[in-house]
Amino acid sequence: MLYYYYQAGDKGRRLEGVNMTTYMKQFNDENDAIQHATLKNRVRRAAGNLREWFAVVDGPSNDFAVVDGVTAIDLGMGYFIPD
Repeated sequence: MLYYYYQAGDKGRRLEGVNMTTYMKQFNDENDAIQHATLKNRVRRAAGNLREWFAVVDGPSNDFAVVDGVTAIDLGMGYFIPD
């Protein structure tokens, strides 16, 4: 599995008071990606974080990726938001 974390900085969208860190984690199996996104969404809701959300998108090489909501929208392709 590959992990990518980088700061979007001035090139990314800024929400007031939010540090814009882009999140992406790749998975070979769609079910693993859905489970990971579901866990991330449950944890952020339990913490009271209503600004962030995570979605499953098609990955770059016939795999699946879990990305943050801003990245999912910026990619301009379909995405799945598990609860």
